[in-house]
Amino acid sequence: MVGEDVRFNPFPGLRPFEEDEDYLFFGREKQIDELLTKLRTSRFLAVVGTSGSGKSSLVKCGLLPGLYGGFMAGTSSSWRIATFRPGSDPLLNLAEALATPSVLYDHLDPEDTDSIQMHTAMLAATLNRSKRGVVDAVAEARLPEDENLLLVVDQFEELFRFNREERNQANEERKSHAFVKLLLDAAEQREQNIFIVITMRSDFLGDCTQFRGLPEAINDGQYLIPRMTREEMKDAITGPVAVGGSDISNILLTRLLNDVGDRMDQLPVLQHALMRTWEKWENDHEDGEGLDLRHYEAIGTMSEALSQHADEIYDSLKTEELKQHCELVFKAITEKSEGGRGIRRPTRISELVEITGVPLKDIVIIAEAFRQHGCRFLMPPPDEPLYEDTILDISHESLMRVWRRCIAWVDEEMISAERYRDLAERAEKWHSYGQVGFLQDPELQLMINWRNSTNPSEAWARRFRDLQYETAMVYLRVSEERRAQIAERERRSRRRKLILAGILIIVFGSLSVVAGIFYLKAHRDHLRAEAANRDLEVARNEAVQNAQQAQEEKERADGEARKAEEQRLLAVARERDARAAELEAKGQRAQAIAERKKADSLREQADNLAAAAELEKRRAEFSARRSEIAERVANDELEKTKRQQKLSQASSSGADAFRLLNEGKTEEGALLALVAYDSNQAYEGPLLNEDIYPALDRAWREMSDRPVYEFVMSSYDVRVVAYNVERKYLASADNGGMVQMHTLGNEMRERSRIYLGEPVRSLTWAPDGAYLFVGLRGGQVLAIATTEMEQNEELDYSSRVRQSATPKLPVTRLTTTEIDGQTFLLSLTNQELNFYTLEDPSTLVSKWVPPSGRANFKSITVHEGKVYLGDGSSLRRLVPSLTPDGEIEMEEDGYLRINEANLEITQITLQKDHVAIGANTGTIWLLDEDELDAKTATPQSFTSQRYRFHQAQITSLQFSPKRDQLLSTSLDQTVRLWPQEYWTSEEAVKPQVIVLPMHEKWVWSGTYVDGGDYFITAGQDRRVIRWYASMEALADEVRKLTK
Repeated sequence: MVGEDVRFNPFPGLRPFEEDEDYLFFGREKQIDELLTKLRTSRFLAVVGTSGSGKSSLVKCGLLPGLYGGFMAGTSSSWRIATFRPGSDPLLNLAEALATPSVLYDHLDPEDTDSIQMHTAMLAATLNRSKRGVVDAVAEARLPEDENLLLVVDQFEELFRFNREERNQANEERKSHAFVKLLLDAAEQREQNIFIVITMRSDFLGDCTQFRGLPEAINDGQYLIPRMTREEMKDAITGPVAVGGSDISNILLTRLLNDVGDRMDQLPVLQHALMRTWEKWENDHEDGEGLDLRHYEAIGTMSEALSQHADEIYDSLKTEELKQHCELVFKAITEKSEGGRGIRRPTRISELVEITGVPLKDIVIIAEAFRQHGCRFLMPPPDEPLYEDTILDISHESLMRVWRRCIAWVDEEMISAERYRDLAERAEKWHSYGQVGFLQDPELQLMINWRNSTNPSEAWARRFRDLQYETAMVYLRVSEERRAQIAERERRSRRRKLILAGILIIVFGSLSVVAGIFYLKAHRDHLRAEAANRDLEVARNEAVQNAQQAQEEKERADGEARKAEEQRLLAVARERDARAAELEAKGQRAQAIAERKKADSLREQADNLAAAAELEKRRAEFSARRSEIAERVANDELEKTKRQQKLSQASSSGADAFRLLNEGKTEEGALLALVAYDSNQAYEGPLLNEDIYPALDRAWREMSDRPVYEFVMSSYDVRVVAYNVERKYLASADNGGMVQMHTLGNEMRERSRIYLGEPVRSLTWAPDGAYLFVGLRGGQVLAIATTEMEQNEELDYSSRVRQSATPKLPVTRLTTTEIDGQTFLLSLTNQELNFYTLEDPSTLVSKWVPPSGRANFKSITVHEGKVYLGDGSSLRRLVPSLTPDGEIEMEEDGYLRINEANLEITQITLQKDHVAIGANTGTIWLLDEDELDAKTATPQSFTSQRYRFHQAQITSLQFSPKRDQLLSTSLDQTVRLWPQEYWTSEEAVKPQVIVLPMHEKWVWSGTYVDGGDYFITAGQDRRVIRWYASMEALADEVRKLTK
C-alpha cells in the first residue's frame, strides 16, 4: 500500500517490466536492434508472440529506451510517447493517452484534471471526425518538426473482444473499425512524424481479418518474438540477481533453466517464482550465501509457487463473504473466449460494483490484497490510489492458467455466459419472430437453477448480449409460469374426471329403477301416436300437390334467366375480338420497326466486316515484317542467352565455393572460386560479382596469416581510420582515446601507439604526411609529428589533452585545404567550421557559420579547392579566400536541399563531376556537380539517382582513386562496393553491388589505401580489416596461394 516500506526486489513478478526498469531487463539485446530497424522501415510495428513471451516488457524496456537514446537511424532522439490499451472504449482511451501532459500539450499541468478532461473531449471529437483524426490532432498541436510521436497500443487483442461486443449489440457505429482506420492512416502518411507499435498475442492473428487493411499492415510490420536461447534465459536470470547485489548457485540456475524448458509462456511464471525466491532468500540466508535450491523449493518451485501464493492471499481474506465477493470480482475481470482462450477483461471499479453487486469497500479490500508489493496479481500498482473510475485488471493471463482456483472460476463463468447467451438468443427469437416456443423441461429447470444460483444482474448480462437481459428474464419467467399453468390445468382435469365418474355411478343406478315406470307410459303413448299418424298422411298429400305447382313456376323463371346470360356472353365475346384486333395491329407496327432496325444492323455489320478484313490484311503484312526482324534478332538473343547461362553458372559456382569454404574444405573451395572467376572473365561478366568476390575473399583469408588482412585493437570500438598517402602509414583511433600507426606491407604491423585519454572522433594527415591531426570529443585538436611516432613505440599525450581541455563542441570531422597558396586545417563541429594553421592547430584563425546563424553540420569534404558541407538535409558548396588582413571569407556558390523528413547528410565524396551523398537513413544519392549551381534547387529540379541498400546511417563514403568504384560503410554492419556501371548503366538489370558482411557490429569507417588497390574498414567489433578492391587482384593472390 502507499507509504509502506518496500524492499528492493529485482524481479517484477507477473507484471511486465516498466520503462524505468530497463537496468533489470536482460537477455533481449539482439531483439531490441531488430525492433528499431523494423519500426524505422515500416512505421507500423506489430510485436507478436504467445501469451507470456514478454511482448510488453520488450517494448517498454527495450524499444522505448532505444528510441530515447537516439539509436533508431533516420530519426531524432526527441520522442513523445503515448501508451494505452484498447479496453472497452479504444477511441476514448486513445484520446486520454494523447491528452496526457507532455504528449501533445506541454502546457498541461498533471494536477489540473479539469483541463486534461477538456482536452480529452476535444481530442475525442477530432478522432471521431474522420480516419485522419490522429494526423489532424498532431497537426493542431503544432509539435516541433524534429520531434516524433509514438503510439504504443498494448494488449491489442482487447480490440477483438470489443468488436465482438459491438456485433452482439447490433451497433451500427463500429468504433473498433474506426480505431483501426485511425492507426493505419497515421502510419501510412508522411506529413507528421507518427509511428505505431502494437503488442498482440499470436493466437489472435486470425482475428485481424475482421478489419480491412489490418492484415496487410501487420504482414509488413510484424515482429514475431523469437524463442529465447538458453544463454539469453541465463542472462535474464543472473543479470537482475547481480544488480540486486547477490549471486545464484549453479545448481539452482540449471534447475530453473530446465523447469522453463522451451515454453515461452512460462516467462511470467518464472519471474514470479524468482520474485518469491528472492524474498525467501532475503529472509533466510547465511552470510555469503546466494540464492540456492532450498529457497526455490521452499516457495513451491515454478509448478506451485504462483498457485500457493494466490491461495495464501485468498485465505487471508477475513470473512467467507469477502471470499465469495473475491470470486465474483475475478470472474468479472477474466473471460474465456469461444475458442477457449483466456482473456483479460479490465473493468472500472464502479462497473464491478454494478456487475457483481459487491460493495465498493469490499472490492477495494480485495484489490489491495492482490496488488500489494511482493504480489502484484492485480493492477494498477499499489502506489496508485483506487477510485471509482480506476480500471482493475489482472497483471497477466498466466494467473488464469496457473492458479487452480481461478481456473475453476473462469470455467464456471464461461458455462454461465454460454447459458445466458443461449437463453438470450432463444428469447429474442421468441419475442421478435415467434420462431421458438417456451422452454420445456429439463432445459427449463436447468435455466431456473442457473438463475437462482448466479443471480445475474443486467450489468453482468450487458457484457454478452446487450439489451436482451429483460427479454431473457421475461422469457424464462413466462416459461416458468406457463409450466405452472399447465401443471394446474392437469390437476384440475384429473379432479373433474374423478367427480364425473362418481356422478355416473349414481345416475346409472337410478335409471334402472325408473326404467320400468317409463315402459308402461311408453306403451300408452304408442297407441296415441298411431292415431296421429293417420292425420299426418292426409296433410302430406296436400303438401305434395302444392310442391308440384311451385316447381312449375320455378322452371319458367330459370328459362328467362338463361336467355339473359346468353346475351351477356355475346357482348363479352364481341369486346374481346375488338381488343385482339387492336393488339394485332400494334404487333405488326412493332415488327415493321424491328425489321427496319435489323436491316440497318446488317448494313453496319457488313461495313465492319469490310473494315476488319482490311485490318487483318495490314496485320498480316506487319506480322510478316516482324517475323523477319525477329529472325534476325533470334541469333543475337541466342548468343546472349548462352552468355547469361554461362555467367549464371559462374555465379552458382562462386556460391558453391563459398559453401565449401564454410565447411572447412579450403583447397576445394579456393579452386572452385578460381574456376568461377575465370568463367566470369571469359564471358565478359561484371568486374565485381556478388557470389564470386565473397568466395575469393574467403579463400584468401583462409589461406593467409591473420596479420595479412586484419588486426584487433584494444577493448574499445575503432571509430576512424586515415591513410598517409606520402608515407604509406595507416592511422586508427578508438573510442577509448588510443591512436595507433601501422605500416602496410605484406602484413599490417603496429608501428606506434599514442594514449590520449579522450575519445577520438576524427583523424586526418597533413598533405605532405608530416603530421597526424586528431579531433577529440572534448573539442581539442592535436598535431602529432610523424617522425615522433616513427621514433617511439608508445607515446602518452593524456596530460597534454587534460591541460588543453576547455568546454568546446566535439570535433566531428577534420580535413585540410589550400587557400591562396597557404594550407589550413579545417575542424568541423555541429555548429561551426573552424580554420587553423598546420603549424599551430590550437590557435583559431577564422570561423564560419551560415548567414542564418544556425547550422547542423554533419559532414565535410574538400575538392579542387572548394569546401562541401552537409548541413542537415542541405548540401552547401563554398569557395574560401584570404582577405588582405588574413581573414578567411567563404562564398557560397552552390546549394541543394533534399526534402525528406529527419534527414541528415552524414557523408560527402566527389570524383570528377560526380557527387555522392550519404545520409543517416542509409540512403545514398549520386548526382552531377552541375546540379549544385542553382541555389534555389528543389527536389524536383535535380536528376540525382537515389539508392537505399543500407538499412542504417552511412558512416563513410569514398570514390576509389584508381578505379571507377565507390566504397560505403554503415551502422547496418555491412560494407558495400559499388561499380561505376551501377549508376551510369541505363539497362533494366543493374550491375551488382557487393555486400561484405564480415564485421559483426557497426562499421564506423572505411578508406582506400595503396592508390586504391586495397581498402580498410574499422568498426565497433574492434577489428581493422584489409580488403582487395579488385576481384582480378584477389583472384591473382588466391592463385598464388594455391600453387
